[in-house]
Amino acid sequence: MNFQSPYDRESFLGFCSTRFFPEDFFIADEAVAPSFQTTFTKDIALIGTCPSLELHVYEIRHASENDPRIGLSKETFRLMAEYMVSRALVIFYSKTSDNYRLSLITLDYHIQDGKLTKEFSNPRRYSFFLGQQAKVHTPNQFLFKLGRIKDFDDLQKRFSVEVVNKEFYNKIAVLFTELVGGERKIGRNTIQKSGSLRLPGKPIETNHQLYQEFAVRLIGRLVFCWFLKKKSSNGGPPLVDDACLSSAAVNEHPNYYHSILEPLFFAVLNTPMEERHEFVKETFVNTPFLNGGLFEPHDDDFYAVDSLQHVSKHLNTLKIPDDWFKKLFDVFEIYNFTIDENTTVDIELSIDPEMLGRIFENLLAEINPETGETARKATGSYYTPRPIVEYMVDESLKQYLKTKTDIADDALDKLLSYSDDVELTPAQNDAIVNALDDLKALDPACGSGAFPMGLLQKMLLILQKVDPDAKQWQQRTLDSIPDPTFRSLIMQKFGSDKDLWDFSRKLGIIRKSIYGVDIQPIAVEISKLRVFLSLVVDEKVDDSKSNRGIEHLPNLEFKFIAANTLIGLPDVGMASFSESDQILDELKRLRESYFTSSGANKKEIEHKFISKQKELAQEVINWNPDNNRAFLIAQWNPFSHSAANFFDPDWMFGVRNKFDIVIANPPYGAEIARAELNIIVKRLKDTKNLNSAALFIDISKNNIINKTGILTYIVPKSLLYSERWFSIVRSLIANTTLLVDVEKAFENVKLEQAFFIFNQSTKSTSFLARKFANDKFTNTIELQNGIVDKCEAWICEVSSQELLLFEKIFNRSFEFHKISETKRGKGLQRFLSKHGEYRLIGGKNIGLYSMDGFKGYVSRKHLDGSKKLEFMLQPKILSQDIVAHIRKPYPHIQITSFFDKKGYILSLDTVQNTILVDNSYSYEFILSILNSKLTSWYTYRFIYCSAIRTMHFDNYYAGKIRIPYVENSTMQLFGNNASKLLKLNSPNDSGIKTILISRIDLMVYKLYDLTYDEVKIVDPQIDCLISREAYDRASIEELSAWEIANKQGVK
Repeated sequence: MNFQSPYDRESFLGFCSTRFFPEDFFIADEAVAPSFQTTFTKDIALIGTCPSLELHVYEIRHASENDPRIGLSKETFRLMAEYMVSRALVIFYSKTSDNYRLSLITLDYHIQDGKLTKEFSNPRRYSFFLGQQAKVHTPNQFLFKLGRIKDFDDLQKRFSVEVVNKEFYNKIAVLFTELVGGERKIGRNTIQKSGSLRLPGKPIETNHQLYQEFAVRLIGRLVFCWFLKKKSSNGGPPLVDDACLSSAAVNEHPNYYHSILEPLFFAVLNTPMEERHEFVKETFVNTPFLNGGLFEPHDDDFYAVDSLQHVSKHLNTLKIPDDWFKKLFDVFEIYNFTIDENTTVDIELSIDPEMLGRIFENLLAEINPETGETARKATGSYYTPRPIVEYMVDESLKQYLKTKTDIADDALDKLLSYSDDVELTPAQNDAIVNALDDLKALDPACGSGAFPMGLLQKMLLILQKVDPDAKQWQQRTLDSIPDPTFRSLIMQKFGSDKDLWDFSRKLGIIRKSIYGVDIQPIAVEISKLRVFLSLVVDEKVDDSKSNRGIEHLPNLEFKFIAANTLIGLPDVGMASFSESDQILDELKRLRESYFTSSGANKKEIEHKFISKQKELAQEVINWNPDNNRAFLIAQWNPFSHSAANFFDPDWMFGVRNKFDIVIANPPYGAEIARAELNIIVKRLKDTKNLNSAALFIDISKNNIINKTGILTYIVPKSLLYSERWFSIVRSLIANTTLLVDVEKAFENVKLEQAFFIFNQSTKSTSFLARKFANDKFTNTIELQNGIVDKCEAWICEVSSQELLLFEKIFNRSFEFHKISETKRGKGLQRFLSKHGEYRLIGGKNIGLYSMDGFKGYVSRKHLDGSKKLEFMLQPKILSQDIVAHIRKPYPHIQITSFFDKKGYILSLDTVQNTILVDNSYSYEFILSILNSKLTSWYTYRFIYCSAIRTMHFDNYYAGKIRIPYVENSTMQLFGNNASKLLKLNSPNDSGIKTILISRIDLMVYKLYDLTYDEVKIVDPQIDCLISREAYDRASIEELSAWEIANKQGVK
């Protein structure tokens, strides 16, 4: 089958039968008539089924290639629900086009009273774009070359956009390394490149960051322009054509960067068509003026043109090999690019605008050879996956709308869903439009703009539903625009063409509601680029109009800024601003006018703003010569490409009443200079934790959101259970509406994450907890705040049955720290040798009830006189410091401890040493409790909050373990079995050791009076060890002598 040919049913079914599906696929030909009225779908046919995959194959003809993807998806979801089909492969084609799509569509049906219903959730559509205009590298690779489908998991992997994105990014990353130099690992191989880019007067060896940022900016601009190639009028040329931007163009134009790209960037896209110099007019005749600052040359772009010869003054000193561009465009040309940004429910296996974000977030993580550190580590930035971004945005908007309207939760859920329709009253629609018009939302660590874009897309979706003819939004927008030029533009766009309504909606949302800050100027540039691309998508190309009908893009210098979010302006002198209201009003007017200005008018506004800003600062200084606030204000230049060392929403954005929504993936563990940290610490109210994520939470909660504001952050999962995070948890818990455990949300990042939604205006004694796994949000449960206080941990992933079991354990026990003290061993690894006076063990030398060898020896001088030596030289329990997480046969942890009865074993800092300070409890009994499955289960769920990585077993965590109340006689029974285990050292003893460990596990269950069903919660495989009947009738005393026969029961 040729994927570049127009759709043909016979050819497609032949491919399905002989090359793609399993042998049980059979062809059908059955017309399907849905009971509901469709808008876009014209004919539906069932053309095949595959029983082994539980899959139906449909053919859907629709009216036009330009039919909205979301509209077609919604109709197909509804069709599948009507026939209770959960998996379908669907051909979407139109008779008016030689292009078509092949889509894998899945639904999850709800279960009620044990039966499936037609209510569904998690609709997903994954599509290949095929036909004459398609690039078929990806479909050939995934649909053809991999052969027949093995199972449904295999089919899903063939439609994985993540695989496509990763493949594309890896190719770009290699080319990035070729350009700027450095080392890159590709699979098992590592490449080393010296770098082919050369910048004027800047040796690559001492200016690596400059080279990296130049390369990121260059690749970002090129990707943006490649997307412009996908935008054209009907039958007309694209906004940027192949003659300028293609591998063939590189061959046609030697010294390609200077001959084509510099003019395109800096003399065409940022210059009105009528003002362009003659030497560029003919080459770029079809390329419109865009403005927006995206292609304003930086100082670091080294753009300087000889006015007589019209060639770069850096022709011989700014060097990028033509061959590098050829390689880059060869990559671009094998992939489909789509200017429509994917959603979580409708995903095309193409390169969409989100790829810009991935490129930014990943390329800035490259090694800086000067420091040996990565930019990602230094700034703490990680790319947030789309499903998580969308869910965080949805829930934030939902909380905001709940504070502004009386609309029920289920209606708000439908309002935010791409696949559901919602019926609201006119009054409710008005209330939503008014609420969105008032909304101010900020991402204070915007990175590549994922959250601002997510907010823009969802606010647009809501407006499309509640104000389909755009009348209310139009009037609200027009009423708020003081600038007559901008008002005229919006009136023209709303009034001239229905196809332009979304452009105007987006422009209004961006102007009034969306803001972003980042410490990295390059991040701010990428965020702006994504906003620009989102606007271009909804422009309408009209070759009969000036500039091909394309309105120039807005200026976003007062929407996205480079600044330090954590440092505010000093409070001193704030009252003096009231004496300068006239200047402040003038600055506000200039901000408004600047949004849509261009050319000489834009430069004039920039000059006026800086002038008025300095005038205001001088007035304040005259009033108070020591005013540092005025100095900072005078220093800030919003039109430069450097980051401000402070952030003030009033001054920088004109937002006086703070923000309604603050949403972000704040940096984790970012490096902060000591001088800055000293300033930041003075602003903190809820924490002493200096992790940058904790700083963002504290400062955002107390300084950036307003009195009814929403704070939504995705942060390290250690927030849930770590001692140093718990003061933050206490400050958040009463106003938190939702907590979600997302495990390892970020690719190639070892940390786990969680996100919370904090609503300043809502206090509650409970919160909703959810789990995100496999791109789905599940396990919703309402948890009482009291359990957080009991556990001193923000419990999230638990079931109602587990909560009941928790209460049972909690009420029959006390905390271990009341009778114990735990200290870590000594960090002497660097002093280890084969000889010395003291021998030490490490964590790996400790097993359950056993010890295996030693790590090495150290000399006396490293330990003598140490208080820790004195602590270790006494009877104690030795435990592995890092608690092992085990995934199979089900996720769990294993606390691993041994009893040093003689008190002579010394340890490294990978071991925890625990002594008992209450001699009424025996070490053998405590060892039995620590090593038991029940204690590991409790610790995993209610101390470590189901974390899977780097859980330390130090005094804080070990001290929270529950120790059951026990009689001396029962304690002795445990001690007898533990003592036997401690004596078993031979590999031949593994069988009896397994029996004794299992016996103690059973005794612990009985000690807490657990039922058999409760035991199954802890150990789902308990029935392989003991039957229900045997467990129910056995006492602890009987279990203490029990013999387990072949793990099939007891006797």
